[in-house]
Amino acid sequence: MGWLVPATQDDIGKMQIGNEVVKTHLDEIFRQCRLHFGVADDFLAHNVNFSTARNFGGKGGELHLYSKDYRFLLKSVSKTDQQTLERISTEYSAHVRSNSSMLARILCVFHHKGLCWLAMNNWFYHSKLAGFETMETLDKDDFDTKSFDAVYDLKGCDDDKKLVSGGNKLKIRHNRWFTPPYRWPFFSEQAILERRVYKTGKNEAKVLQLDVSADQKLEIMQILERDVQFLQRHQLMDYSLLVAVEKGSVEEAPALITDKNKWLYLFRSGDNEAQYLYHLGIIDFLQVWNMKKRLARMIKFREPDKSTMPPKFYGDRFLTQMHKLFRDHKSNNSSINESA
Repeated sequence: MGWLVPATQDDIGKMQIGNEVVKTHLDEIFRQCRLHFGVADDFLAHNVNFSTARNFGGKGGELHLYSKDYRFLLKSVSKTDQQTLERISTEYSAHVRSNSSMLARILCVFHHKGLCWLAMNNWFYHSKLAGFETMETLDKDDFDTKSFDAVYDLKGCDDDKKLVSGGNKLKIRHNRWFTPPYRWPFFSEQAILERRVYKTGKNEAKVLQLDVSADQKLEIMQILERDVQFLQRHQLMDYSLLVAVEKGSVEEAPALITDKNKWLYLFRSGDNEAQYLYHLGIIDFLQVWNMKKRLARMIKFREPDKSTMPPKFYGDRFLTQMHKLFRDHKSNNSSINESA
């Protein structure tokens, strides 16, 4: 859950979020991000319903919700994450505005009912959703995934996982002795099946390769290297590259590449073959390497290929795996499209 960390009066402004006026934090810094990415100051006015907030199953127990127009994601953050953001906010803003960056675009930080919230671009946004007036008109279990053939959360280690397959969310089922179906006497055939599907998805994510052109791979890796250098410099780790894959006809592509707050790469495997559209973004990058993480690494000493690693090692391994992820297809039919 998020925590309210006191701020000075100079750091606090006001903004309408949904139907409420809330206190913002460090808004002079994040307003520069909004200006740079063409986002109006009132982008969340009458555009948020806090009653839709829910826990998406992350380790930290944070609450998430989407704006009604579905273009933005709001997330509560822990006290530690807020302090990290305060420490890096000025350099973060300069980094995403002066360089091509795949870091999630943080557009606003505000306090609501004792929690600290971040508002950022939604990497899952899809133009097919534009016809819906609000996210509440969609199925709550799949409203953020139906447009994608597959979605992956990639850290470059054994914690890689597949989140969506064929437009359907995969149930996260960790192999823990103390959780059902492994905790006697609550054995469940359904849970065991879900575990098998989840494990298969993890294995797929571990060896995933995405075909791109040589120019696309060069650009992607240059952007990732700059972002990782920034994160290493600030002693951050445990971040992920979110990859959403669409497969469709060539005719559909121009209509999709319109959102200024997304990284989109279009790859055509041949004149008469299907095309692939890759949505890319780095998420969850506020985790600092601290004593808690050091202790977790000691506890997991028998699991060397996990995410609990020092920032330098984590970032170097991340980049090594990203080089393997993006495969140069050496095709003259590939094209690049950036909306950033």
